[in-house]
Amino acid sequence: MPEVAAIILAAGRGNRIGTPKLKLVSGNEFFVNIIVKKLLSSGVKRIICVIHPDDYDWALENVSSVELVLNRETEKGMLFSVVLGIKKLADEEGVILFPVDHPRVEEETIKLILETFGRYPHKIIKPSYENRTGHPVIIPRDAAGKIKFASEVKGLSETLRGICNDIETVKVSDGGILKNINTAEDLN
Repeated sequence: MPEVAAIILAAGRGNRIGTPKLKLVSGNEFFVNIIVKKLLSSGVKRIICVIHPDDYDWALENVSSVELVLNRETEKGMLFSVVLGIKKLADEEGVILFPVDHPRVEEETIKLILETFGRYPHKIIKPSYENRTGHPVIIPRDAAGKIKFASEVKGLSETLRGICNDIETVKVSDGGILKNINTAEDLN
C-alpha cells in the first residue's frame, strides 16, 4: 500500500453556522477529532490539519495526532489551505484531502479509497454516491506537486481537473461523502 498523508482542511471560520467547523460537535466529539480517529483507524499515519491562527491554542488543547499548519490568509479559500498542507508533505506517494465539514464519511469509505489508490497510485481517487462525487479525495504525489503552483483564482475542483485528467471514481454506499455541514439545519 502506498504511503498516504492526510490534510484536514479546517481553516474556515464557519460564518454560516456561527463557529469554526473544527469546533462543531457530533456525539460529544469535535468534528476534527472524529475525522482524525477515522483516518488513523484506516491506516493513515501522518495527518496535517490546516487551521486559522485564532484556533491554534484551542487546537493545541483539543486535537491530538496532527501537525498543525496555520493559514493566515483564509480569504484565499480552500485551495490556499490545500497548498499550505501540501508544502508540508515529505515523501508520501499521495495525499487525502479531507474537509472538516464532512465528519459523516464512513471509515469503510476511507479504507476503500485508500485501497483503490493502492491499485492506481497515479490517479486522483474520488468517491461517488448516487452518481455524485464527493469528499475526501486522494491526490497522487505528482498532481499534489502541481497544486503548489496552481492559480488561486480557480477553486479546488477546477484545479484538480486542470492538473490531472486521470481520475478513478469509486462507487460507495456512503451518503456522508456529499454531506458537508454548513448550517445548523445540516447538523440534524
